[in-house]
Amino acid sequence: MLSHGDHDDTSLNWTEDGEECELRLTDSLIGRSILTDLSLSPEERLAILDTAAMLKRTRKKQISHMWLMGKTLGMIFQHPSTRTRTAFQAGMEQMGGQAIFLGAQDLQMKRGETVGDTAGIISRYVDAIAIRIADPVELMDFARGATKPVFNALTSKDHPLEAMSDVFALREHFGSLEGLTFAYLGDGNNMCHSLMLAMLGSGVNVNVASPQAFGPDPQVVSQAQALAAQTGAKLQNVRHRARGRSWRRSCLYRCTREHGLHRGTRQVDGVGAVSSYTGDHGDGETGGGLYALLAVASRTGS
Repeated sequence: MLSHGDHDDTSLNWTEDGEECELRLTDSLIGRSILTDLSLSPEERLAILDTAAMLKRTRKKQISHMWLMGKTLGMIFQHPSTRTRTAFQAGMEQMGGQAIFLGAQDLQMKRGETVGDTAGIISRYVDAIAIRIADPVELMDFARGATKPVFNALTSKDHPLEAMSDVFALREHFGSLEGLTFAYLGDGNNMCHSLMLAMLGSGVNVNVASPQAFGPDPQVVSQAQALAAQTGAKLQNVRHRARGRSWRRSCLYRCTREHGLHRGTRQVDGVGAVSSYTGDHGDGETGGGLYALLAVASRTGS
């Protein structure tokens, strides 16, 4: 038997197959911004994954609820987006809220209004803000000017919410994150940075292979090593001078010789690693982790 869910600011209750179920947010996450991959502790990260799994479960079982009823998410995007924008907007509407999209050309920033002033003004109308902005320094300026929770929806340095959703996909596919190794092959770009930190912060081992001149930011590597020491995960950062096919073959071998490789839904050598980021979460639904993050940051207690 399914029923409609009842909710308050921090919990959701529903009846499923005759049993009472409850989803309660972690107190430390209420009203929080997520600006980088280091904004969350390993415990908070896992709590969000649990929340995301429960929200996805209620949706699959067609348990209706309006947990974000009356809540509005502002979305400011300097650059185009497919998955992130769709996940934010769909997540808000599926949970009873709404989202307002503003492109770079829609705002007064193009006429000289500062990032901080824009953040303060938009905060008066919405309950949380997701912003995609190239410069990570401008993201921090925006967050300082805002009076509502702010989500980093991508900068040139990182993409923490996408990486969080990829961690969610791994756990959903394998059933557990324990003992997994994630292999990233490619340039040390913003996705590489966030995937390193998100995976290691969730206890997943990470192997990174990149061209000699295009590795991840050394500062991010240092942060990743510190995070690995905290969670007990392992990081291997490999640089290669080879190019083209020989580089790919060499990287693939170095990254996966001990752990195996998972490509899409095919399994090789017992599946110990996952090949970079695809944005596909198994059943065609993306952004499961984002749904939970929306619920967390929209709960400001007001």
